[in-house]
Amino acid sequence: MDVQKARDALTSSGTVGSFNYDWRSGEPVTSHSTEETGHDGSDSPDEDESSYGGTSANSTSDEDVSDSNESGNNERRNNQNGKGSDQTDSPWDTESRDDVDFGNTVGVDIDDEVEETVSTQGTSTQAGVSRRTALITLGVGGGGLLAAREIGLFGGGNNDGTTQGEERVVFEPSGSLQEAADRVSPGGVLEIPSGAHSHNFTINKDMSVVAPEGATLVGREEDYSGIMVSDANVKIEGLTIVDFGGKGIHGGGTDQEITLRDVTIEDTGDVGIELTGSRIDLENVNVNGSSETGIELTSNVNGTVTITGLEVTNIQDSNFGNKTELRGLVVDSGSDVVLNNIEIIGTKGENIHIAGPASPDAQSIELQDVFVADSSDGGIHIPGGRGEDSVVFQNIEVRDNEYEGVVIGDENAVNEVRIEDAVIADNNDSGIDAAVSQTGMFRLVGAELNRNEDDGVGIATDGNGIRVQGGEDVLIQDVTITESGRDNVHILGEYVEGQTVTLRSVVSLNSVSGDGVGVENSRGGSEVTIEDSRSDDNGDYGFNIGGETIRITGTNASGNSDGALNLRDIDREDADIQNSF
Repeated sequence: MDVQKARDALTSSGTVGSFNYDWRSGEPVTSHSTEETGHDGSDSPDEDESSYGGTSANSTSDEDVSDSNESGNNERRNNQNGKGSDQTDSPWDTESRDDVDFGNTVGVDIDDEVEETVSTQGTSTQAGVSRRTALITLGVGGGGLLAAREIGLFGGGNNDGTTQGEERVVFEPSGSLQEAADRVSPGGVLEIPSGAHSHNFTINKDMSVVAPEGATLVGREEDYSGIMVSDANVKIEGLTIVDFGGKGIHGGGTDQEITLRDVTIEDTGDVGIELTGSRIDLENVNVNGSSETGIELTSNVNGTVTITGLEVTNIQDSNFGNKTELRGLVVDSGSDVVLNNIEIIGTKGENIHIAGPASPDAQSIELQDVFVADSSDGGIHIPGGRGEDSVVFQNIEVRDNEYEGVVIGDENAVNEVRIEDAVIADNNDSGIDAAVSQTGMFRLVGAELNRNEDDGVGIATDGNGIRVQGGEDVLIQDVTITESGRDNVHILGEYVEGQTVTLRSVVSLNSVSGDGVGVENSRGGSEVTIEDSRSDDNGDYGFNIGGETIRITGTNASGNSDGALNLRDIDREDADIQNSF
C-alpha cells in the first residue's frame, strides 16, 4: 500500500466529511460527502445526499469504480452488522452511534470529542480528519489500522497537531537542517557534524544544538540570519557562523533561557548576536566583523546575564554610520549582569554599554578581567537605572578610546561604585567619570590612570583623570594619576550634606591645565582626609580642597603652577595639617 497516496487522499479536502475509500491497481480511490453541512452551507444535508455508505449526488469517484460496486460494498457492510441497507441506525453512521464496537481495534482510543489532525512527515496538515473518521475511511481491519498508524494518526502525533519528534537527531549534510531541527522533540538535541554547511534554520521549541567536533554554518550576502530562536529555551554549543547578510544568532523571548557556549560569529551584515531572555549565559563566545553591534542582550527586570569568556573585534562597518549601532557589547536591563574574562577591541561605538531597567528595580553589575580598547567612542558606559544600582569592577583595563574610558551614572546616579585593580590610559576624555547618589558610595583602590585628556596633544580643556560627582562616602586609595587634561582628581560634592572624602597613598602628577587634587561644592558638614599622598607639577594647585573639616598628614606637593595647597572653605590654621608640604 502506498501510504503517501493514502495520506494525500485523506488530506485533499479542506472540509470535515466522510470518505469512501478503496484501492484499484495500487491507487487510492475515494469519494467524499459532507457529513454535517449541505452544499448550500446550511446545517442540514442536501435532500439528495444519503447517509454514510451511500454516494452523494455531488461526490465523485474514480471512473473504474461503478455505482453498483459502491452500492454493493455498502450493502455488504450493513449485512455484516445485521442490518439491511435500508436501515438508518447502521454502526457506520457516526452521527447516530457513539458506542460502536470496532472489534479488533483493541487499544485504539477513538473519540469524536477530540479531532486529531493528520500529521505528515515534517509538517502538520489541518484536514479535520478524526481517528474515528480515519478508521471508517480506511477500514478497521489490520490493513486499515496499519495505514492510519503509518499516516501518523496513532503513535506518530501529539494532541496539539504536531509530529512527535525524536529525542536526538543527527543532521545529515545531504538533507535540510531546518527539517532536522523540526524533527527534534521538545527538550531534545540536534547534533551537527563537523564541516561547512550552507544552511540556516529556526528554533521554535526548547532544544539543544550541539556540534561536538565543531561545525560551520556558511551564509550568503542576502539578509538571512544564521539561527533564529522563537520563544524557546535553547542551548547552542560548538558552532561557527560566518558570512550571513543578516544576523548571526537572534531571537529568544522575555521569559526564555538561552545559553551559547563555544560559539563564533564572523562577518555578518547585521548584529552578530541579538538575544532576549530571562536568563542569558554566554561562555567562550567570539564575534568578529559584524556590520552592526557585535552583541545585544536584553533581559527583564528580574533577569540575569552572565558572560564568561568573550572576544569582540572589528565592529566598524555600518550602512548608516551611527555609532550607537556599532557597539561591541550591549546589555539592556536585567537584575544581575556579570561579565568575566572579556576582550573588546576596535569598535566604532562604545566597547561596552550596560543599561538599567526602566523600572525602579535595582541592578547589580560586576565586571572582572576586562580589557577594552580602540573604540571610536567610549570604553565602558553604564548610564544607570532608576533603582539603587551597584557597579563593581575588578582587574579592568580601558585604553585608547576616542572619548571617556569609563562613564557611570550620567543618566541616573548609581548607589555604589567599587573599582579595584584598574588601568585606564590614553583615552581622549576623562579616565573615570562617575555620578553617585547623595547617600551612595564610591571606592577606587589600586589603579593607574595615565594621559586621559581631550585631544592627546597636550592642549586640553577637558578630561579629568577621575571625576566623582555626589556620594556620601568617597575613598581613593593606592592610585596613581598622571597627565590628565584637567584635574587629575576632581570630587564634586554638589548636593551632598556631610560628605566624607578620603585620599590615601595617592600620587597625582603633571595635570595639563588643572589641579592635582580638587574637592569642592558640598552642602556643608563635609570632611576631607588626605594621608601619605603626593601631588607635583600640575597646571594649577597641588591640592585645592573644600570642606569644613580637613585633615592632612604625611603629604607633599611641589612644582605646581599655583602652589601646593588651597583651602576653599576654611583658613589654613583651622585645618589639621601634620608632616606635610
